[in-house]
Amino acid sequence: MELSELSTILAELNIPIAYNHFISRQKPPYLVYKVTSNNGFSADNKVYEKIRHINIELYTENKNEILEGQLETILCNHEMVFDSFESYIESENVYQVVYEITI
Repeated sequence: MELSELSTILAELNIPIAYNHFISRQKPPYLVYKVTSNNGFSADNKVYEKIRHINIELYTENKNEILEGQLETILCNHEMVFDSFESYIESENVYQVVYEITI
């Protein structure tokens, strides 16, 4: 899967989305996604499969289980396995839920 395809899938959530960061400050809710590392399956000096680890970061003003559920449904509908964790960013006054996937 290419990053452009992932962007199209994430756009199903109908909130602002950007790769890595927005140029201007956004009002939550919004999504940011980025490649955190690249690995690959290789043997005999050849890469047979490129594996990208992606973080999808959902930012909201309040804990929003409905929006989280909608994002999780989208990921599941596209057969994307994920792990998630959350935190509160005091300096920004936002909740951040990070979904880790591989493509």
